[in-house]
Amino acid sequence: SAVEAIELLSQIRLGISLGLINNLGIEKLTALLYLCQSAHIKKILDTMDDGADNNLVDYSRAEIIRDALEDKQCLKG
Repeated sequence: SAVEAIELLSQIRLGISLGLINNLGIEKLTALLYLCQSAHIKKILDTMDDGADNNLVDYSRAEIIRDALEDKQCLKG
């Protein structure tokens, strides 16, 4: 869910801010925090329909986050 994703990404962001995580860029992670919100996912999917399948939105969110975190080079700031 969006709440869970934002919560977990916020914890990673805190780890970066505290210097506990060094291989991720804070700017890109912050952008990922905004990108994983439901409205942004629906925009990417090109459907602003409120009745859009929540499972599709959640699946797409997970894919975006997974892809971004697997490719740490794109997150270096």
